Amino acid sequence: MLDGLDDIEWDSLIHAYGPATDIPDDLRALLSPDEKTAKDALWRLFGNIHHQGTVYMATPPAIPFLTEIALALPPERAAGVVDLLSAMLEYAADLMIGDRLTVAAFRERMQAEEAVLGPKAMAECIEFGCPPTVIVETYDAVMAQIPVLMEGLDTGHPAIQVALFGLLADAPEQRETAKSLAERVLFTGTSDEVAQVSAIECLRSLGRFVEVEDFGSTFEKLSVHEASPFLTAYVVLTQSKTGHADPEDLLHVLEGADRLYEIDRKTARGKGWTAFRIAGALVPWADTDKERICNAVMGAISAARTVKASPDDVIDVLVRVLASPQPAKDYFTGKRTPDLTPLEKRALSHIAEFGTWKIGNKWFGSFAQQMRSYGLPDKPDALLDFAGNRPGLFARWFGR
Repeated sequence: MLDGLDDIEWDSLIHAYGPATDIPDDLRALLSPDEKTAKDALWRLFGNIHHQGTVYMATPPAIPFLTEIALALPPERAAGVVDLLSAMLEYAADLMIGDRLTVAAFRERMQAEEAVLGPKAMAECIEFGCPPTVIVETYDAVMAQIPVLMEGLDTGHPAIQVALFGLLADAPEQRETAKSLAERVLFTGTSDEVAQVSAIECLRSLGRFVEVEDFGSTFEKLSVHEASPFLTAYVVLTQSKTGHADPEDLLHVLEGADRLYEIDRKTARGKGWTAFRIAGALVPWADTDKERICNAVMGAISAARTVKASPDDVIDVLVRVLASPQPAKDYFTGKRTPDLTPLEKRALSHIAEFGTWKIGNKWFGSFAQQMRSYGLPDKPDALLDFAGNRPGLFARWFGR
């Protein structure tokens, strides 16, 4: 195994920290039966042959060995190696998406950039291990390994599925492979929900490339009223980002925010992010059905309290909806209570009740600043007073 690894002149190749003489040992350590040894090696590789989005002269030669290693590891550990391969595509993908380049145009751009470098600049690129064409060589090397990975890995294992979707998300030339795997995961009732979300995110990401058509037909096959709330949320979020969202679908999901928070809490994605993103996706339709959207957003704010998630970002969405089409910043500055609409009064009372005014027994300055940015009072009693719902004596005694 790893035949030819020592035949490469690693001392003549550069990574983030100089000559790449440590790469053979790090690659072999990935196969160690000791999980800590393997984990430490993977961490080092994430910092040397790939470092904060940059790839190096030592990166392309390591890629076939990483594939061979991934195929020899159990699924959970193999997924980490695939994640490293995914990270190696980041720079190329960002360039193609940001500058609206086809893959061919991306290759031409990198070759042209290297061709115009003077001797001194080129020497510096080689010294630091990252001439422009290395980005192309890395991209092409990873592309060449994707069919090998798809054939050799257990594509039915959730950890492998999630890792492959991360890899395929930045691989426009493998869009049909991505679509095939995504549809298998999305339309198989036994599929893992996190893998299904990863499938949706992968197709959404691929849709950003100039030569990839969006996958609207795939999303249309998913009935948002039959899918799980969490999966439904990601479907409609993806549709909103590709211009295909129906506000009714967004509202349908957000009106079940309690379930979104409950599932969100069980994932590594953090508390409340799904509800916040769904609420934010509704802002463009604020003027079409402001009251219903506000009601749904207020429901999400209330639901956050149940799972002890911060409602502050969703509160920001609520104010943005109230202010639309004007900006939320300073929207209430100069207004008096008689100037407020009934909906605004009700929404502000809701914020007074559910906002993060205190953490423990201490006032939370960040939320107070958030309120001031809208031109609103920075204490709950004062906000209720402004909304025309001054609290009773008991509430005032206990500081609301």
